[in-house]
Amino acid sequence: MPLKFMRRNNELGQMVKREVPFLENAMVHALSRVSLHPYCENVQASWVKLGVGEVQKMLYFGVNDLGGTLMEENISRLSGAPAGEYMSPEDFERLIKDAGRTPKRRNTLYELL
Repeated sequence: MPLKFMRRNNELGQMVKREVPFLENAMVHALSRVSLHPYCENVQASWVKLGVGEVQKMLYFGVNDLGGTLMEENISRLSGAPAGEYMSPEDFERLIKDAGRTPKRRNTLYELL
């Protein structure tokens, strides 16, 4: 899973002069899909780091997994992540359907439920 660099509240982030634009993040995800195939069939995007709107767009850039719900996520939030710590399964499904994709639930081993 390619992760967006969160630059707030950390020393390294203070040295970075700009936020990474959406298109650069999208290209990293798309390149991951191409370069890791056939060794890795699933590319995940972090809705916590990207936010709901951007993670939905990632479905058009090779992402086929939006991850799961988080019980308690503080690191990304403290570093300036735009999203919260919980999204219901129904919200995930609606987000995926609104992007024209078919949601499927899976377990940790990527077996469909």
